[in-house]
Amino acid sequence: LSYEDNAISDLVIKPTCLGERHDPDLSASIQNIHVGNLHLGQVFRALCRGLLENLHSMMPREVLQNAKISRIVGNGSGLSRNKVLQKEVQHLYQLPLVFTKGGDAAKGAALAVVLD
Repeated sequence: LSYEDNAISDLVIKPTCLGERHDPDLSASIQNIHVGNLHLGQVFRALCRGLLENLHSMMPREVLQNAKISRIVGNGSGLSRNKVLQKEVQHLYQLPLVFTKGGDAAKGAALAVVLD
């Protein structure tokens, strides 16, 4: 849908509709919206980028480096089936992204403990 680079635009989506634990009053926003960046691929790519930028703001790459983490282990269909999210993870964290077979978030949490 938006894996190709032609889906990159100046559209910025901050998808924090329900706030965050550290800032419950945080609201969502969309910036730089215009008729030139409203194609479905551009909107989806901006949404995925916004999700990962939010995660990255709470756990930047430096935190992973300081913990000597050398790869990101992905689990669950939300990430494994979404090439755009995968691309954004790799772009922001600059670490290899590997996947386990099957499972869900609970398996991912267990893997994080076991692989530590």
